[in-house]
Amino acid sequence: MIHDRDSIFSRELDQKLKSDFELKVLRAPVRAPKANAYRERLVGTVRRQYLDFMIPLNERYLRMTLRSWVKHYNKGRPHSSLGP
Repeated sequence: MIHDRDSIFSRELDQKLKSDFELKVLRAPVRAPKANAYRERLVGTVRRQYLDFMIPLNERYLRMTLRSWVKHYNKGRPHSSLGP
């Protein structure tokens, strides 16, 4: 789970997420307003270009197919800076 340093995210909440859901809690860096923008862009890209076209059956399947999509996204698709 990634969240900023707002007061609504207490230490108790972080501990509960760790113990009950086995999530690793990451906090946004201090005084880094663009950090949230990068996360939101990544999540939006994954949702629009990956999850809109498939239905994950379980976590294992999601992780397996997401790995192959990340390889395609970073190496297989054309990048404007690299030419056609």
